[in-house]
Amino acid sequence: PRLSAVAERIEQRLDEPLELGALAALSQLSKSQLERDFHALFGFTPRDYLQKCRMEKALALLDGTETIARIAYACGY
Repeated sequence: PRLSAVAERIEQRLDEPLELGALAALSQLSKSQLERDFHALFGFTPRDYLQKCRMEKALALLDGTETIARIAYACGY
């Protein structure tokens, strides 16, 4: 449940920088333990998961109605 909350927070804030300390506090784990546990559960570090989610959102928005710049901004690039 704690790591699901971290994943959800990452997904909700794709346009913001990753604050590992805030995610660790949310999960009540140390930064290093959060990274280990998150990787064991999801197969990604929190940072890699953020990049994966950003790319998925960008791909979904590439339907021709938005400019590349707006898509990049919306996805945190």
